[in-house]
Amino acid sequence: MATDTPAAAALQEELLRRARSRAARPAPAPEAVHHGPAPLSHAQRRMWLMDRLGHGSASYSVPFATRLRGPLDLDALAAALTSLVGRHEILRTRYGQQDGEPYQEVLPAPEAVALRVVETAADGAGALLAEEAHRPFDLAAGPVPRALVLRHGPQDHTVLLTFHHIALDGASLETVAGELAELYAAAARGAACRAAGSPAVCGLRTE
Repeated sequence: MATDTPAAAALQEELLRRARSRAARPAPAPEAVHHGPAPLSHAQRRMWLMDRLGHGSASYSVPFATRLRGPLDLDALAAALTSLVGRHEILRTRYGQQDGEPYQEVLPAPEAVALRVVETAADGAGALLAEEAHRPFDLAAGPVPRALVLRHGPQDHTVLLTFHHIALDGASLETVAGELAELYAAAARGAACRAAGSPAVCGLRTE
């Protein structure tokens, strides 16, 4: 799996490490989602009900954070997350309720997934990470992943991504981590190509 920048390599390594550590965690494996309102699978219905019984708590959030030292292209990271959500319908599915029965509905691919960037010293990151990780999802609005970037310095960041467990289980997290690293590397490489304005920098052949 190619990575073209130190930040991309570090992001991939950390995401994969955390994905493997969660792989044994039991979770529902969502079935294929269809466009338009559709019934929930048995596993999704159980997770939806537990989330409601938790009264909007963050018990079923899936957060993971990584410290990245070196250059981080925030535009490339936002583009990678947007592409990831566009690829996977389950990451942009909302879970509503009609006549007492839950349903799932795939939302259109977003034009952009927002990154929340906060300037903070590294020793103050813990409280911010905990606050974000414990912020509940609104399943009726959609479990699009949340992204928080703590900027400790020009080349020192902590990135926190938070998903809901109804959309992501331990096994699929490894796939998502690998895809995100690849998409980030491609987006960063594309930005470098555009900035250079030279096909040779992009590895393209010229006549």
